[in-house]
Amino acid sequence: NILTNNIDILLKQCRAILDSTVEGRHTIMVGASGWNKLTAGFHLHYGLPSALLGRKNETLRLMTTIADYYVGVPSIIPEGSEDCFRRITPDRNYGKPGGYRIDNRTFEFRLPGGSCLRHPILTRGLIALGAIVVEDFVSRLNAGTDHFINLRKVNTFNTIEELYPNIANAEKIHSIICNIDIAPARSVLKSIISDVRKMVGYKDRASSVEPFFDCLMNETKFSYNIEDNWGGFNNEEQQKQMVFLQTHI
Repeated sequence: NILTNNIDILLKQCRAILDSTVEGRHTIMVGASGWNKLTAGFHLHYGLPSALLGRKNETLRLMTTIADYYVGVPSIIPEGSEDCFRRITPDRNYGKPGGYRIDNRTFEFRLPGGSCLRHPILTRGLIALGAIVVEDFVSRLNAGTDHFINLRKVNTFNTIEELYPNIANAEKIHSIICNIDIAPARSVLKSIISDVRKMVGYKDRASSVEPFFDCLMNETKFSYNIEDNWGGFNNEEQQKQMVFLQTHI
C-alpha cells in the first residue's frame, strides 16, 4: 500500500507539471503496455539474500520461470488482445518470459507491462502478487539449500516441478504469454490463484491481491485513462480502512 500511495502521489505531481504548460493541459495520461509501437514495462524489483545477488545464475533463471507463471501470466490478462503488441512482437524485450536483470542491490523481474498501472486495484494487486511469489520461492530455496549454501541443489526444471507441481513448463509458459489471445492465460488462472493462496506471504497480502484476482476472474475492464481510474484512490483507501475497523470492532 505504501508503494501504491507513492505512485498516486507521483501521478498527481505529474499532472501538476503537465498543467504548467498549454500542451500539457491537453495531455492525457494513459496506462498501457504498448502504445503506437512504443512499449512500457511495469518492472518489479526485489531485495534478495546476498548469496543470490551480483551475477546471473541458474537459481535466478529458475526463479524467473516461477515468476513468469505465477505473476506474468495473470499480469497479461488486463492487457487483453488489444494491448498485445509487446507480447507478440519478436524484437521487443519487454513482455517476454525469462526477462530479468540482477545487480548487487535487487533482482528485477521485467515481464509485466504498463497496463497494470491503469487502476490502483491492478497496481496494488500486481505488486502484492509479485512479493508473495518471490518470498515463497526464497523461503523454499532457503530450506532446501542449507540457507543458500548449496545452491547447486536447485539447478534443473525438475527441481522446480518438485517445489511447484502445478507449474507449466517453459515452452507452455511462452505459448501462453506470447499470444494475441488471453484465453490460454485465463485457462490456468484458477490453478495459479489456488497455488498462490497456499504461499507463505499470502495471508499478509490477501487484502491487496484478492481484489486483483476478482478483477481478473470477473473480466473487469478499466479504461486507459489513468487519472480517471486513480481519481478516487484516496477515498477507496479510506473506505477500506473503515471496513477493516468495523470488522475488528
